[in-house]
Amino acid sequence: MVATPVEACLALDAGILARGGTFLRGAGAGRLSWKNAFGQEVSSVLWDLEPTAAGAVLLRLRYTVRRWGGFERNQGEEVVEAVRLQTTRPNFGGVRWWFACPLAAAYSPCGRRVSRLYLPPGGRYFGCRTCYGLTYRSVQERRSWHELSRQNPRLALAVLDRRVRRLVRRSSGGRASARHGDR
Repeated sequence: MVATPVEACLALDAGILARGGTFLRGAGAGRLSWKNAFGQEVSSVLWDLEPTAAGAVLLRLRYTVRRWGGFERNQGEEVVEAVRLQTTRPNFGGVRWWFACPLAAAYSPCGRRVSRLYLPPGGRYFGCRTCYGLTYRSVQERRSWHELSRQNPRLALAVLDRRVRRLVRRSSGGRASARHGDR
């Protein structure tokens, strides 16, 4: 089974939210949205910050998870998720904001300090990459290359040779000649 790549998920980035001034106010509300390659909104999340009595800050997320069943589209399910925020102080000054992963595995909360939380396709809650077992697309591509080279080394060398020749052609402006071994 191939793991879901992070590129297929909705992602919340603590750094981007912090640079936008979201966390500095300590309280407030807003809306985040994701768009596809055509600029059309595909999803959105309402958020608000809630200071706790212990001095911590909770980021409360409100969104609808849509479920697809057969040929009918179900209305969806309203989800409210609370994410604890953490800070660290880098050596060069300032404040760095983090999420504490809100998911629980084996009946204990993850709580891992992460800069991004993901909502994979079909998922209900935002969580860290480790809890969802997500990978990067580039890792999956590399894995398939290693499998090809193990199963058929000659084919792998031929593919690699073709790629090298293409790179040589591009770098020389398409003027590669036979004396460089490109026929």
